[in-house]
Amino acid sequence: MPKLIVLNISTEQMMGGVINPEFLIRALKRPDRNSWLADEDDIIVASSQISSEFLNYVSENYGYSNNKIKVITPKKSSSNPQILSDEVLLSDDIINSLKSEMCIEKKWNLCACYQTSGLIELCRKLNIDMPSGFEFIEQKGPDLFNRKSHFRRIAAGINLSIPKGFVVSNPLSLASSINNLIDETGILIIKQDRGGGGMGNLALTKTKDRQLPGVSKVIPFDLSIEEHAEKIWSELTDSWNNELVIECYHKSSVALYCEYFIDSNGQPSFLSNGSIRVEKDQSNPLGEMKWIGLEIPAILPLSTNLKVVSEATRLANQMGQIGYRGYVNIDMIVTLDNEYIFNEINARWGGGTAMHFIGNKLLGKNYMNEYYLSSLREVPSKSFQEALHILKSNDLKFNMQRKTGVIILRPSIYLDNSIECLIIEKSIEKVRAIENKILILFQGDR
Repeated sequence: MPKLIVLNISTEQMMGGVINPEFLIRALKRPDRNSWLADEDDIIVASSQISSEFLNYVSENYGYSNNKIKVITPKKSSSNPQILSDEVLLSDDIINSLKSEMCIEKKWNLCACYQTSGLIELCRKLNIDMPSGFEFIEQKGPDLFNRKSHFRRIAAGINLSIPKGFVVSNPLSLASSINNLIDETGILIIKQDRGGGGMGNLALTKTKDRQLPGVSKVIPFDLSIEEHAEKIWSELTDSWNNELVIECYHKSSVALYCEYFIDSNGQPSFLSNGSIRVEKDQSNPLGEMKWIGLEIPAILPLSTNLKVVSEATRLANQMGQIGYRGYVNIDMIVTLDNEYIFNEINARWGGGTAMHFIGNKLLGKNYMNEYYLSSLREVPSKSFQEALHILKSNDLKFNMQRKTGVIILRPSIYLDNSIECLIIEKSIEKVRAIENKILILFQGDR
């Protein structure tokens, strides 16, 4: 059954009512990256066009005889790229374009990053089958799992291990919480209710630490508690974010996620888990950390891995019982004391979803038993062809016979002269060796 893939990334479900320019650029990078989710007869609805050159590359790696993947975009996308909000998805130009491309004799499987009520109306307009759990989606049920305040409530209700903290709804309660928590670890993280990729997360610290993964801004504790509360409340709240989460910040030995798919019966299937890789940002004068990639599977002691997956599965089961169907990513850390703490849930695709699709298709369902998949972001490259030439001429391009090598996960597009590579190897040592070679060949600075 062909899929109708909707790349509704960085919508209001993730970011609230205002999309800042940095997240717009992030969203527009991802149509190419998420084209790896497509099979040969699928249709992709994207915020901006995906080049036929890159779709041919995806098809070639997947072994399709030729590229039949179709891409639909809003008419204004070439001059004024748009986030695929429900309003845009239900516009006449999108509906008419889909009707002209979709074979009405076929059954279609809707596959979207976010499950929104607009998708249900889209199915009605296209006369295709509703997704599982559409009644829950129509009532905006998935929003329960895409807000950090709701996560703390659910996690507390099932006794999941979470950082000490509170949900606050005004500057006064924020000030009180700062006073109660600041001396626990010396660092607090204050989270905007709707946000992703660390955007909207601030750290307030009494320490000299500035290298704090998971936050977009580090604030030294140099004002009164009340002044800090007023400033932070003003910065992070708006009509879409009228609550904040404040928690003790714990340093970690590893940050990771578990990804599941919850089926039509509400049963979660474990797909993968991965480590979130960060390093010091050399371009930042404060030495703050930046995200450089993901690694599947997560590299953890066996006993810790079993505990983490067991607890994450318990949360995924709860989501299924409440009514959610589809993909879910559960984020957590392992602290320096080897304790695991859950941070949030995201009822959507994650950064590792495309990587899992690639592993599953190219290496087999049990790929995590034998292979390591490691993404490397922001590899400098002026063009897709230049990057492909470098990989081919240095015998780094993914080889289907060996089932190892490098795939270009995302080409260089839209105001961004960099690519994202996916390294596939049978040992982490080989992954690191290839990563270092890539950075030398592409003159990357790590």
